[in-house]
Amino acid sequence: LKLYHPEALSKQAPHLPRAVVTEAIELAQRFHQSEVYSAQRQQRLQWEQPISLTVGRLTLNGIVDVAGDDFILDFKTDQTIFPQHHRFQVWAYSQALNKPNAYLAYLRHDHLHHFEKGALTELEQSAEALILKLMDGDFTATPAPSSCSICPYSEMCDNRAVEA
Repeated sequence: LKLYHPEALSKQAPHLPRAVVTEAIELAQRFHQSEVYSAQRQQRLQWEQPISLTVGRLTLNGIVDVAGDDFILDFKTDQTIFPQHHRFQVWAYSQALNKPNAYLAYLRHDHLHHFEKGALTELEQSAEALILKLMDGDFTATPAPSSCSICPYSEMCDNRAVEA
């Protein structure tokens, strides 16, 4: 756990301000110390597992933060808790590693969001339809207040949804 020392971590990313390094260490320690994540810490964990998942003609690659016996877990440092924004990511991770459960660990909030097997199964059809549209070159906007509110392009998008 040498990387929990700012000096050691700063050597890995010398371009980052000291405050950012300190915050990163504090957030990482939350997973190891918060009671919210204790059940996930009890399992044999594999860290930073590379994955590759082929869906139709598309291959998705990524790195799963943590894989347990029956779950994947992805760390989030978002300012707000919005699991739907990450749903396809955790679906792909769980599919690639054949894990029936997926978790998002919102470290700033000590909040653990659980996607159970049923929710992940329901996501499969949506994910495959989305991938099919992408592969067919169909980039038609599907605006919704929940997604447009976090989209970095919403201010310049003619299709953006605005809440009434």
